[in-house]
Amino acid sequence: MKIEGHEIRGKKQMGDKSGAEQKRISDDARSRVQPMNEHLRFEMLISDLSARLVNILPDQTDREIERALHQVLEFFQVDRCGLLRISPDRKMVHVSHAAYAEGIERVSGDIDLAALFPWSYEKLVIQGLPVSFASVEELPDTAEQDRVSCIAMGIRSYLDIPLFFDGRVSAIIVINAVHKACRWPAEYIPRLRLLGEIFINALKRRNADRVLRESEARLSLAIESAGVMPWDLDVASGRLWTTEKAKEFFGFAPDSDTSLESFFIVVHPEDRENVRRAVELTIQSGGENHIEYRIMQPDGGIRWVASRGRMYPTSSEGAARLMGVSADITERKGMEESLRESKARLISAIDIAELGFYEMRENHRISFMDNRMRAFLGITVEEEPQARELWLARIHPDDLPTVREASRKVLEEGLDRFAVEYRYMHPQRGLTWLHHLSRVLERDAAGRALRVVGVMQDLSGRKQAETARWESMERYRAVVDAFDGFLYICSPDYRIEFMNQSLIERTGHDAVGELCYRVLHDRDSVCEWCVNERVFQGETVRWEVQSPKDNRWYYVANTPIRHADGTISKQAMIMDIT
Repeated sequence: MKIEGHEIRGKKQMGDKSGAEQKRISDDARSRVQPMNEHLRFEMLISDLSARLVNILPDQTDREIERALHQVLEFFQVDRCGLLRISPDRKMVHVSHAAYAEGIERVSGDIDLAALFPWSYEKLVIQGLPVSFASVEELPDTAEQDRVSCIAMGIRSYLDIPLFFDGRVSAIIVINAVHKACRWPAEYIPRLRLLGEIFINALKRRNADRVLRESEARLSLAIESAGVMPWDLDVASGRLWTTEKAKEFFGFAPDSDTSLESFFIVVHPEDRENVRRAVELTIQSGGENHIEYRIMQPDGGIRWVASRGRMYPTSSEGAARLMGVSADITERKGMEESLRESKARLISAIDIAELGFYEMRENHRISFMDNRMRAFLGITVEEEPQARELWLARIHPDDLPTVREASRKVLEEGLDRFAVEYRYMHPQRGLTWLHHLSRVLERDAAGRALRVVGVMQDLSGRKQAETARWESMERYRAVVDAFDGFLYICSPDYRIEFMNQSLIERTGHDAVGELCYRVLHDRDSVCEWCVNERVFQGETVRWEVQSPKDNRWYYVANTPIRHADGTISKQAMIMDIT
């Protein structure tokens, strides 16, 4: 019993050890999986933010950047996350966008970075290096002023990443932890820098858009003729002045007193609320507007109008005025719609036909190639400047003279277009076949081509199929010629479609188009032993038959032949076994 009890205790101890080992393995696995999950979540966050910010509208830029910063703040569970722009003298930084955790004090708009954080300033702005510390106590002795500033601002941990633009540090991504210490994995820094660079690019696009819009406004307001219709709105009274030409266009009587409300009546119902809101917003903001909308004319016609206006706080009488110009853009809208439809059709046609497209300018310079064209020719983006030379060098030597001559006639002799098929030595795929169409769009005074467009189509698959079909036919012809029996092919209505030479010699003539039962058996009706119905249902039928024509016995193999168009014929091979 003692021994038995000892054995029981031993087994229990072994079980305990096994359980502990399993727990250790499980804990170890969890410790490895958790960072991987965190890293995956971070990558998904950065990818989502990048995709959202790449193509945002200019007026959404500030809101979307602050929204993205807030998502980064929530991911790291920190207290401050901001985008700092560096001043032209590279001493000050301006907090242009920021996100804060609840209860965290906001940072003032401008910070003297060089004075408050001299050590970090040297690393970030001068050397262009990121700065990351889990605790201010980790800062070196040379960063004493930085430590003092961090304590004053309540910063426990921070990560600062410099952002480069035009070869210099122009901004900084800043992440601060106030309530707890944080450490950021080094592999996160490049991804955060990428996000920051996307911020900077979005801001650059917004600023460029703003400059462009202001320039367009100044230009449009400077032109009060040549197809535009000026107008002047007295904001207080709602009276609207415009020219007789404009009154006629909008459907007002020449001697009528027009107003803002009478204008709204002629605006298309689907656009009316948007136009009203735009006018009200311009009046309230004291700024400018540019809107496009439809109007309904008295004859039932619909026209597109572009209006641009600007608020002027006072006039000579002291009343606020909204002034601007309008233009009939119906033709432009129609052209835009036609262009969109034409472009969509062209893109669809090129895609469906699997065409590669290119454009060539003067001096035989390729100015554009699409991806499919590069794939056809085996040319990389970097090789595009030498695309024409590489193309000519890879054309099969036997086809090169033909291609050169066709190209010369188009480029130099006034031929509008050419179409040619040729073999091409692709650097990766080997020998391919190309179908090449080219057309001249513009020539100089001497008749030389200045602008040429063209498409190519890869014919390799079709050529291979043609070769395979030809080889198959040759093999079939060889088999038929070698067969010393009789062979014929007929249609479902018993008409002979083919006879081999042996059968032609036996019947005395080539009976293609005639009825098989009459040619082979001298019958006036279908043979009672005919198996055509079974054959045309897809069955191969073999049998022996005695011909009433010569009383000899024959072995017959009837096989269905399926054609590319879906029809079926019967092939009969006949051997004399008498």
